[in-house]
Amino acid sequence: MDFDLLAALPVYQLAKENSVLFLWTTGPQLDIAVKLIQTWGFNYKTFGFVWTKTTKNGRLFMGGGFYTRSNSEICLLATKGRRIQVADRSIRNCVLSPIGTHSSKPVLIYDLIERLYPVQTKIELFARTMRSGWATWGNQIDSDINLFAAMLSENLCKKIANRC
Repeated sequence: MDFDLLAALPVYQLAKENSVLFLWTTGPQLDIAVKLIQTWGFNYKTFGFVWTKTTKNGRLFMGGGFYTRSNSEICLLATKGRRIQVADRSIRNCVLSPIGTHSSKPVLIYDLIERLYPVQTKIELFARTMRSGWATWGNQIDSDINLFAAMLSENLCKKIANRC
């Protein structure tokens, strides 16, 4: 999806008054990701996680790149409203984990988010799998798309349906 379609998603309305947002991005898209965070009404705080990708054999994955070979993805952390205290202060932001299917993220990250914020409501947009205790929306799972679509304008829903 392009920036305008992403920016039009009702993330601000879905989030509670005091919320934490985790947003995946890559180095070349970092400036766009921060702009998206701000457009959704959140304030960028820090890197939530840096996922260094490994092969199934545990070696560092060799990705593409124009300058250096990319083998990591960044999960930005942003907040809305008052800060929510973390429940577990032992969580490190550096994660080594094997790559999976295209665009899938390590299950370990979900576990770490649950340890950080165990009692907060969680939703994953563009989910690839269902996860117990999380609301999910995405075109690769059996989600309640009608509930989400009702929050969007009819024209945007048509654009999303045609482009995703």
